[in-house]
This record gives sequence, structure tokens and C-alpha cells, in this order.
Amino acid sequence: MNKWMSGLAIVVFAVVGGAAQAAALRVCADPGNMPLSNNRGEGFENKIADLLAKSMGTTVQYYWRPSIERGMTRTTLYADECDLMMDMPLDSERVLTTEAIYRTTFVLATREDRHLSFKSLDDPKLKKLRVGVYQTSAIREALSEHDVFENVMNFVG
Repeated sequence: MNKWMSGLAIVVFAVVGGAAQAAALRVCADPGNMPLSNNRGEGFENKIADLLAKSMGTTVQYYWRPSIERGMTRTTLYADECDLMMDMPLDSERVLTTEAIYRTTFVLATREDRHLSFKSLDDPKLKKLRVGVYQTSAIREALSEHDVFENVMNFVG
């Protein structure tokens, strides 16, 4: 798998076990990052956290923080705000990750009246257009690996 391909890896910082099972499983998550997670528990990562906690005989307690902000692991895991994080790159350093449990693809969307069509990230048209991406997204790195970076714009949703 390419290092830029997005995949869900769960980062476990502290193991809840034995007598500590009654304590809630503390999960760091983005409060508004659907379909992954939100503060209403509607995302599929919220559902995974619920299943994990249930299998451990406990409940989930969230520490909400937008994933787009810098210093994510420093201000969450290392600050002892949570026991695990979802949606981490598989090659994250200084944390223990699981095997990927899903993989995603990228979609390039454009206005219909532009009549643009792309066959791959190597399409030369991508180097001439303004391309909006989330600042910390895997697609940003993928585009860069295909020499599309000077015209890439950060989008903060």
C-alpha cells in the first residue's frame, strides 16, 4: 500500500484491561468529520469505538478535537487526553497502530459546466487548475507525488 493511501488504523496508547475495565475507553475524535466521526456519534468511526468499548465491557468517552489542527498526537495522546485515536496513517511514528481495517479512494469533483474529465492523478490538466484539498489529507500528498502541488489550495471545512 502506498504511504499516502488513506486507511483506518486505530492507535492504542494505553490498554484498558483487568480491573480497569470499568473505566471508560477514552477516544480522541473530530467533532465534525462525517462520515468518519461527529459529536452526535453518527460516524462509522464512532460506531467502531462503541463496538470496541462494548467488547471491553465499558463505554466510550470522547475528547473532541478537529483533526485538521497541527500537533494532533502531541495534544491528545501524549497529553493523556485519550487512550486511542482513529484514522491514523499506518506509518505513524511513535505510536502503535493496528492493521488497516478499511481503505479509501479519492474522488476529483468539479463543476459540471467546466466539462472536465480526469483519468488519473497524472493528468496534465491538474497542474493548471486550482485544486482544493483538506490541509492534512492523504490526497494532498498523493497529488504532490504526481507533481501537482503549486496550484493546490488548502480547504478548511
